[in-house]
Amino acid sequence: MENTCSQYLFLFLLSLSTSPPPPVEASIDRLRWLHRHSIGKKWDDANNYCKSHYGGNSTLANARNDLDLSYFSEICGGYDDRCWVGLRNQGMCGLIHQDRLFNELCGKTFWYLCEHNLALEEEKTWEEALDHCRALEPDASDLLSFHDEEELSHVQGEMTRVLTEEVWIGLRWLAGRWLWMDRNAGGVITLPECPADGNHCGTLSGGGQQARNCVEKRRFVTISNGRAGSDSVIGRALGGVGITCNLVFVEEKKTWEEALDHCRALGRDKSKRMDLLSFHDEEELSYTREMMTWAQTEEVWIGLRWLAGRWLWMDRNAGGVITLPECPANGNHCGTLSGGGQQPRNCLEKRRFFCLKYTY
Repeated sequence: MENTCSQYLFLFLLSLSTSPPPPVEASIDRLRWLHRHSIGKKWDDANNYCKSHYGGNSTLANARNDLDLSYFSEICGGYDDRCWVGLRNQGMCGLIHQDRLFNELCGKTFWYLCEHNLALEEEKTWEEALDHCRALEPDASDLLSFHDEEELSHVQGEMTRVLTEEVWIGLRWLAGRWLWMDRNAGGVITLPECPADGNHCGTLSGGGQQARNCVEKRRFVTISNGRAGSDSVIGRALGGVGITCNLVFVEEKKTWEEALDHCRALGRDKSKRMDLLSFHDEEELSYTREMMTWAQTEEVWIGLRWLAGRWLWMDRNAGGVITLPECPANGNHCGTLSGGGQQPRNCLEKRRFFCLKYTY
């Protein structure tokens, strides 16, 4: 994978006219996300990289007016840096430097700016917006989120310049804290620790993050979230009998037996015993359902197994209520949990799962 130095900045698509641009209106339908790459390439190679790496209608960045030139120069790196942009004419290609465009031989090597377009979607509730984003590219797209403070700062600055409304972002109040729906996000959270009733969904405006009622309708942006296929620790204390527990979400699908072995292998250290997810009370059950929303999964294996004519928790300390049928169908001898409750499933099916980590 190419080692790049990227900066991010949202720009709203402006007029293609060569005359001075009109004032930007509050109702904007498309955004550009710009990425600077500080590994030098020839113009053709740079343009091809933008298309292959970001997909869709991605290209080298196209400056439409003097304001764009100023932004491009800033992103490119300042006084001494030069970057390819998306202009070409008879063997000469566009280069941005000190707020100006220059013609340069396309075979030379420079840094470059890629752009790809993002849609500012029509108004939806927070849940509808989340569902919309995740349906576009299952396991690969999510509501707008941020990976660091610099990225957040760029977006806020652009929204202050051209956008007056708030947009939904991928922050949700779950199990007593704010969580990014994109598990790879790491942006600073500035929402209140105790939000008012119903104000459990996050928005962003030029003025910062806000806690809003999730049933309000707002516009939103979908981005690729770059989910990784690794185990994710959810740092949350659960109430057990003298135990502090953490959930570890395993995204790779496994059979029930493989999931049980995976969890127990993680806990070979006697001070950190681990097992397939089980429950000690209704509070833990409720919390796990909320974490399933965060993990973008509808049904997970749990530590219930049909053995010797009855359902048994694999964790002998578990005491959660069992609602599975007393006579499960042949082969449906392993338990799952979904939003609709517990289900008996064939143990050979492959599903995602949570491991429960105990620290004594």
